[in-house]
Amino acid sequence: MRHVVGATIDLRATKPGDLRVDRLARTVERVEETRVKLAAAAFIIITAAACGGSGPATPSGSPSPTASPSPSPAPLPSPSPSPSTTPGADLALSCQANPRSGPAPLQVAFAAFPTGASGTYAFEWSFGDGGTSTNPTPSYTYAVAGAFEALVRVTSGGQSATCARDVTVTSPSAPGPAPTPTPGPTVTTVTITNAGVSPKDVQITRGGTVRFVNQSSSAHQINSNPHPIHTDCPPLNQVPFLIPGQSGQTGAFNALGTCGYHDHLDPTNGSLQGSIQVNP
Repeated sequence: MRHVVGATIDLRATKPGDLRVDRLARTVERVEETRVKLAAAAFIIITAAACGGSGPATPSGSPSPTASPSPSPAPLPSPSPSPSTTPGADLALSCQANPRSGPAPLQVAFAAFPTGASGTYAFEWSFGDGGTSTNPTPSYTYAVAGAFEALVRVTSGGQSATCARDVTVTSPSAPGPAPTPTPGPTVTTVTITNAGVSPKDVQITRGGTVRFVNQSSSAHQINSNPHPIHTDCPPLNQVPFLIPGQSGQTGAFNALGTCGYHDHLDPTNGSLQGSIQVNP
């Protein structure tokens, strides 16, 4: 009697030489061999698992099972950047002052140049003499002499930085002596009255002039000698016609010498005649 998986065959009930019996016997033998192989494979797999093997052993002659691809892990989300008050570099500061020295009162132009931090800046200037400013580019005047440290403090995004510049103010220069004025051309006055001209004879320096003032009760016309051509001293002929109360001035006398004059309206009246002496 043979036992096959799922069935029991009684060979005693068959006759020898029966073709069907032979075939059945061979089938039983093949089934039995297969059962033995499967039992051996199961034993190998169980043994490998118990020994900590990386996977089941493949029986000799059997195709290796194809491993299923492991699913790739999902990518982790990128962390969001933490908020920061310094998106750029750290706060940096430079400054300048121009000029940095000179006599009082000294006006100085200041400027601060911050970079980095939050990009929004607050300025605090201290000029060393009590003066302050919150302007990034202030202009400040030092009224007295001294050595001063101008300091600017800049804050931004929780950071702060300082920058300093030295300023030297000297005492104002003492004024020098006033220059001696150069004497200009002199103006000499001759007055005309009903009694005549006064003074009759005057002296002037080269480049000077003479002014005639008519305080008489009649009109007069002063001209250079000789009458009636008036050619000796042309500057005398620039005196205008003078009515009572008016005055007039000659041109500048640049030629050295003596110039005679008279009243063209009364040329023979000696009281209305005179001279002008031109000296170097």
